[in-house]
Amino acid sequence: MSMSDEFRDEYPETAARAKAKIEKGKVALDSAQESASDLYDSAKSTARNLASQVADGARDLTETIRDQDYGDLYDQGRDFARRNPGWVIAGVALAGFLVGRSITKPARPRHVVVGGRKLPIRLS
Repeated sequence: MSMSDEFRDEYPETAARAKAKIEKGKVALDSAQESASDLYDSAKSTARNLASQVADGARDLTETIRDQDYGDLYDQGRDFARRNPGWVIAGVALAGFLVGRSITKPARPRHVVVGGRKLPIRLS
């Protein structure tokens, strides 16, 4: 007689409750797995649609630029800047920040953690 058989014989109510809890847990786990699978499929579909919309927008923008004269594009850009100066200033600031970050090297660490203690790095 195995230990589980012995337990089942001595404590039948406890064994039945444990079995019911295990079954409940299996049902909950199956339900959670199904929900996660549905959520993943939905997110994948949304990402695919978003990527398609971005690609379509880029294609339309490319065709618009290709079909226009550079003077017309300049005039449109100038008109946009006059109507939306805040957006232009924010865009220029962001572009400047990104260029600055891309051409500067990262700062060197001034300390190293050894055994939970910060020790300074001395550069010769």
